[in-house]
Amino acid sequence: YITPGKRRSHVSNTMSAPPPPPPPPGGNLNNGQGQTPPFLPPGMMPPPGMAVPPPPPPPPKPFIHPITHAFHGCFNFRRHPTKPPVNRLAYTRVILAKLLLEVCGASGAIWGSSEIFFLRDTPLGNEIVRIVAMFVGVIFFYRFWWHAKHYYQHDQDFPPLKEHHRRKWKLPFLQVFASKLVLEVLGGAGAIWGCSEAVTLRNATNKFSWRVAAAAVGYVFFIRWVFQVFAYCLCFAGLWSNPASFRMTLARWYDAFVSKLVLEVFGAAGAVWGFSEIVFLRTPDTVYIWRPIAITIGVVFTL
Repeated sequence: YITPGKRRSHVSNTMSAPPPPPPPPGGNLNNGQGQTPPFLPPGMMPPPGMAVPPPPPPPPKPFIHPITHAFHGCFNFRRHPTKPPVNRLAYTRVILAKLLLEVCGASGAIWGSSEIFFLRDTPLGNEIVRIVAMFVGVIFFYRFWWHAKHYYQHDQDFPPLKEHHRRKWKLPFLQVFASKLVLEVLGGAGAIWGCSEAVTLRNATNKFSWRVAAAAVGYVFFIRWVFQVFAYCLCFAGLWSNPASFRMTLARWYDAFVSKLVLEVFGAAGAVWGFSEIVFLRTPDTVYIWRPIAITIGVVFTL
């Protein structure tokens, strides 16, 4: 019994607090404050009854981690639960068009534009460009796979970059506009070059004239690509801030007719014509087979 007002120091030492209970077998070492050290210092042996905690995970490797992350979940085609069952006919039509225009078209763009700029004039240059075109086709097939997966899951392509913060998403910006540079700038020039040969308009006698025409179309599409980059980065906003202005109306008509005609109609025929030569399917002995195929596909995309 402690008299009120008395100091606790008068209490006998026999009334001290009971000792803390021992740690459970296999439990972690406690530092007296309810905290467990994350790992033992190097060279320190664990005390009896202590479970050795696992070491911290190693940091991700700078080159291996982006590759493994890029392929994570690439085979998961599980449909989004809020979406209705997929329309397989519409899905097949969209995916086949993207496969032709964005995979075969990317390889054909490298193949055709390199001939326009005299990069395939020698047998060695021809084989180097063939390897580069195949490599670009593999990269764009990987891109196509993710787009096909997203379209199957959500019934739409990836949202545009303008829905995100423009200065934060630098890697998507690089991927989108590098793809546009290949598919729309080099692809526009290659579409004119390949389609003109497929429909027998280009031959050995007028090759220079068609080279100038294809290079001019590529230059126009390059200017269009530069303006797209400026518009995304909000540069010269006064040029396209008013959607009802004459220049914006002209740009919409240009994209609706000229761009689609060159990139989708001529581009589809040129993609078949160029890609068949890249993979050794079109030779001087099989030209009579691939010419009607390329022309037929161009007519289908016209419709």
